[in-house]
Amino acid sequence: MLATLIIENNVTSRESLKQLLSARYPHVKTQVAANGRQALQAVKNKVPDVVLMNIRLPGLKGFEVLREIRSRSGRVIIVVLADDDTPEYRDAAFSCGADFYISMWSSSSEEINSLLDTILLLAQAMADEAYHPSR
Repeated sequence: MLATLIIENNVTSRESLKQLLSARYPHVKTQVAANGRQALQAVKNKVPDVVLMNIRLPGLKGFEVLREIRSRSGRVIIVVLADDDTPEYRDAAFSCGADFYISMWSSSSEEINSLLDTILLLAQAMADEAYHPSR
């Protein structure tokens, strides 16, 4: 079973994304974190297959959290869900370890769903490969 972690301080956005994942991907286990400290606690014992995260978090800075999660596992797929689509912000996310960057303001729900489909298929393939490396 794939595991995802949603890191989002806005409760409405966090719960909406969790509901979307639960409805669209019932085989995926989803945890949530409202801030960076909760996120790091969630990944302390087991890093999820996919992290969907906002960078603007209270407390620990999102880029710090992103770097720390990446340092714990090179296999986790990290998706930044951003409300800022400037090249500098995007470059900073990638340099800290993000694999994907989704602008929530300029992407349609269909584009976001399509990307999530692709990411979860990739995560499943990576999990299968890790479980059965000789395939």
